Amino acid sequence: MPALLPGGMLGDGPPIDPGLATIPAIASGDPLKADPNQTSKMIDLAQVQGQVHAQSVQKVGEIADKNPDETVSIIRQWLHESASA
Repeated sequence: MPALLPGGMLGDGPPIDPGLATIPAIASGDPLKADPNQTSKMIDLAQVQGQVHAQSVQKVGEIADKNPDETVSIIRQWLHESASA
């Protein structure tokens, strides 16, 4: 089943929100049959999720800027873990 990506496009990955799969037009894979109200709600949801994601990324960046030594340590640990796996 195609999944809704940010901006209302369809892709092959999982849906942004599992609840979107309950919308008949999305579940059937035919976005052209979507009710305009549902489409508007899906766009609003995608915009809110995009804003939340952007804010999260910004907060992580701020934490990294305030703690550069710890940030480098964590990234090195991640790299070491992935090299060991």
